[in-house]
Amino acid sequence: MRVLLAAFTALALFAIEPGSGIRPAQAQSTEGAPGLPGLPPAPPAAAEAIERYFATPEAQRDPERLHEELLAELARSEAAGRNDQRATLLTYLAIVEGERGRNEAALARVEEALQLRSGTWFLHSLHGQILLTVDRAETARQAFDRALDLAPAREIPARLQVHLYRSFANRALRRFAEAAEDLRVILDYDLHNTELLYQRAVLHSLAGQKRVALRQLNDLIQRVPNAPEPLRDRAEVLIALRDYAGAGRSLDEVARLVPGDPRTELLRGRLAYARGDLAAAVEHHARAFDLGLAQGLPDPYGLLWLRALRLRAGQADAADLERRRGLARLQDWPAAILSHLMGETTAEELLATARAAEAPHAVDERLTEAHFFIAQKRLAEGRGAEAKRHLEAAAALDVVYFVENDMARIELDRLP
Repeated sequence: MRVLLAAFTALALFAIEPGSGIRPAQAQSTEGAPGLPGLPPAPPAAAEAIERYFATPEAQRDPERLHEELLAELARSEAAGRNDQRATLLTYLAIVEGERGRNEAALARVEEALQLRSGTWFLHSLHGQILLTVDRAETARQAFDRALDLAPAREIPARLQVHLYRSFANRALRRFAEAAEDLRVILDYDLHNTELLYQRAVLHSLAGQKRVALRQLNDLIQRVPNAPEPLRDRAEVLIALRDYAGAGRSLDEVARLVPGDPRTELLRGRLAYARGDLAAAVEHHARAFDLGLAQGLPDPYGLLWLRALRLRAGQADAADLERRRGLARLQDWPAAILSHLMGETTAEELLATARAAEAPHAVDERLTEAHFFIAQKRLAEGRGAEAKRHLEAAAALDVVYFVENDMARIELDRLP
C-alpha cells in the first residue's frame, strides 16, 4: 500500500476529477445563470444558455452545444471591446472545456481570463483546480495562495473551499503536514465533519507524526466506533510505533466488521513481519493477494511483498508465478522490482531504474522501495552485511509515508 489516503470529500464549488476535467457541482442561484464570484454577469444570450445548461440533469447536458454558444458570444464581446464580459465568458468556457475532458484547453481559457481580471480570487482558485487536473501541483498551490490573499476575510465559505483545494495540492507535493493544516482551518468551522477529521489524522500519519495521528484516530473511533477505515489505519500507526498487541486488536475489530477484507489481511502480514514471524507473514500476504484478485482488486505491491517473504522463508514460488500471471498488467516500476526478486535483474539495474524516475519525489520513493526489496533478497541469500547497508539506505531516505521505510527501521533493530 503506497499511501493510506482515501479521496477527500468534495466540498467546494468544483469537483476535481483528474483525467476527466472539472465539473460544476451545483448551480449557485435559482434565478438566471449561476453567478461567478467577483465577475460581472454574462451577456443575456449567454446567460440564457448557461441557465438552461445548469438546469438540465447532468447526464443529459450537452457541453458541445454550450461551448459553441459561448464561443459565439465571446466573438461578439471581443468585437464590442467588452473585456468584462470576455472574462466571464472565458471562465464559463474553461468550465465547459473541463466538462469535455479538455483540461489543457480549460487551462488556456482561465489564464486568458486572468489577464483580464487578475484581482479575482475565484479565478485564481479555478486556475489552481485546473492546474491540479494537469499534474502541476506546485503552480496550483501558488494559485490557491493567491486566491487566499484576495478572498475577503468575511467570505468564510469561499476561503474554506480554497483551503480544501490547497490541501489537494499539498498532498500531491507530499507536504502532508501542510495539507493537514489546511483541513484544520476547515474543521475550525465544521467540528463534526468526521470525514475530514479522518483525512487530517491520515495526513498526520503520512507526515510521520504518528502519535498525533494515533490520538486523532482514537478520538474519531470513539465518535464512529464501527468504521473500519480508522481502525485499519490505527493498526498501521500502531505497527510503526511498535505496539504490536494494540495493532492486532485493531485488526481483529476490522476483521469482525469486514470479513474477507484483503487490506486487513495485508496489514496482518505486515504485523507478522514486524514481529519476525515470516511464516505467518507469507500466509497473510498470500491470502491478501488472493482475496484482492478474487474481488477484482489485485495489489501488485502485495505480490512484491509475498515474493520477498517467500525468499526469506525459503519457500517454493510456483504459486507466486501463477499470481504474477493473474495480474493483467503490472505497472513498469512494480514490474521492475518483481523482476529483481525473480532473479532476472541485478540490484544495480533496479537502482538505476529507480533513479530514472521523472518526478523529483518519485526518485526517493522508488529508491526506498528498491533498497528495501534488495535487502530482502540479500537476507534470503545470507548476505546480511549487504542487506544492512540497503536497509540503512532505505531508512535514511526518510520517506516516512511508505511502509518500506517503517519496516526497514524495524528490520534494522533486529540485525546485529
